[in-house]
Amino acid sequence: MLQACDELHRIITDREMKDAIILVFANKQDLKGALTPEEIPDRLKLNEIHDRNWCVRLWRPDGGSAMAPPCDGGAEAHACLSPMPAERAAPGG
Repeated sequence: MLQACDELHRIITDREMKDAIILVFANKQDLKGALTPEEIPDRLKLNEIHDRNWCVRLWRPDGGSAMAPPCDGGAEAHACLSPMPAERAAPGG
């Protein structure tokens, strides 16, 4: 997970990615030892990203009701990709 975190932060610092929205699909939620929804942003250091929107979508292939399906471009995606809450907004923005 450390390598994924490092790669994510390397990619988003590229100037061509400055306006990119970050969407993390957390698959394999049905496997023992899968990270919890609270662990994923911590492990990827998403809370340190203040200049863009980010979202983690959990998904289990068995369609378990405890997990939200991935964004499908409809209302789910709109809610997922809505503007950042004020507490995550960049200073002065």
